[in-house]
Formats: sequence, structure tokens, C-alpha cells
Amino acid sequence: MAAAAEQAHPAAVPSSARTGKPTASGTFYGADANGGNANKRRDVGTCYQGGESASNGGYNGTMKSQIILPSGIAATLSGATIDKVQLRLLNLGSWYSSGMYVVLGYGNMTYLGTAWSGSGITAVKTFWIDNNNTLVVDLTSTGLGAALKSGAATALTLGPGSPDMDTWNYGWFYGAGGATGSVPDLRVEWHTGSAPEYAGNGSDGQVQITYVTQGVLTAALQPSSGTDTGGNAFYQRVHRAGHRDPAGEQSRRGGKCSIRCRHTWSAQPGRCGAEVTSRSITCCPTAGCTLISS
Repeated sequence: MAAAAEQAHPAAVPSSARTGKPTASGTFYGADANGGNANKRRDVGTCYQGGESASNGGYNGTMKSQIILPSGIAATLSGATIDKVQLRLLNLGSWYSSGMYVVLGYGNMTYLGTAWSGSGITAVKTFWIDNNNTLVVDLTSTGLGAALKSGAATALTLGPGSPDMDTWNYGWFYGAGGATGSVPDLRVEWHTGSAPEYAGNGSDGQVQITYVTQGVLTAALQPSSGTDTGGNAFYQRVHRAGHRDPAGEQSRRGGKCSIRCRHTWSAQPGRCGAEVTSRSITCCPTAGCTLISS
């Protein structure tokens, strides 16, 4: 039963799929443009939206733009659950110094034609962007994710906006073919299997390091009685200067420090062979030499 349950509810496989740089973008004159320009392609790259009636604005009309997305998005999202959809846009200018409204949509275009009337647009969202500013807008709840997954959305559109020549909708944007950090960037986060569970920020923690010295004690300074980690009692007796006892103990000349050597270590019974300095004892690197006291 457990195996069947695992197959029915596979573990979540969260992922993040950046669609990649748009393959192309361009601006088309408005359907209301004068001089025989209506709906013809104006620019490749920079994306204009809307229009204005001053400075030969009638020649451009109420413009609109296409941003062609890379192919294969629908195949990548097949079988996935969309968690988040975001779009980054860089505004290069607007009629008002404060900013403008972006009229975002999508369509099924796969390349820039030489003319486009603005047909085939499905509205996604209208939102504000500050003049000459980069904005990342959340589009998760707009239905764009489902359209990307089904293949209905192969291009994004800007404009034309309504009513015609509304200067609150007029401005231009960085398009395809430029720097990665400036081009329109559509990011989709998705998962397969059961819904992923995201950890929180957590609380402050600490690291504790415990260090244990292994082996038998070979030297120690101990002002009071006690034992080492091996259960050996610290030696506390201090001998008179120059005194040697039968066990092979010898004090520092002057009576400050004492050391102890085992007969089995020293070639001369009763003599330690370690150097005794004025304030400390430098013991030989052997288990036969142990600091007694100071």
C-alpha cells in the first residue's frame, strides 16, 4: 500500500524555468496613424505603446508592440503545475515624468510581420510603471501561466491602449536583442508531483564545538589534587633542591619545580634527562616524563 501511495503522490520536484531572452520585438504604427502608415511595422527592438497628438503624433498613431518569446515553453511546462509568473520590463521614457500605464497582453505570434492591426490580443493586466525604471510585476493570477503551458501565448503585447492617443498610456521600453539585464524577462516557477513545501527563514542558531584530547596524560600543571582523564592521580609532592629519591624524582635546582621520570625510560636510574628552565619544565616527548607540581 505504501508503494502505491508513493506512485499516486510522487515527491515534488520544484524548478524554476526562465523562458530565455525574447527572440524578437518590434513596434507597429497605430490603426489611426496618418500618411499611409496605419498598422505597418515601425521599429525592430524598442517597444512603443500608445500615442500622443503633439510632435507629429498623428503620423505614429496609437502604437502597439510585440515581444516574441522563445519556442518550446509549452513543451517545458507540459505536466507541470505553475506556481508563479513574473515579468521584468525596463521603461525608457514616458509622456509624463512620473510614469505611465502598461497595457499588457499576449498573442500567438511567432515572428514579427511587416504589418499588424493589433488583432488577436488577449488582455493580461494593466499596471503602472515609473518613468525610466525597471519593474518586476507579478502575473501569477492572470491566467498567463496557463496560456504559456497550453501554447496559446507565444508572444507578449504592449498596447495599444484605450482611448486612442491617451498620453497616460504613452511610452517606450527596452526590447529584444540587448543586454540580458535590460531585455524583457519572463520567469515561470513550476513544479511536478505534489505541491512543494518551502522552509521558513528559521531562527538564529549556534555552533558548538567540543574538543576531546585522546591518550594518556604526559605532562600537567595542577595546583590541587585531582586525576587526569585516564584516572591517574596528579602527583603533588615538591622535593627540596637537588634532592633525588629512590623512585627517580628530581627537583629543579633552586626548589621551584619538580619532574618525575620512570626508571624504564631513563638510561640512568634516578635521573630524568629533561631540561629544567628557570620558570618552566620542558619535558622529553615520552610517556615517562610527567610534571609533578610548580
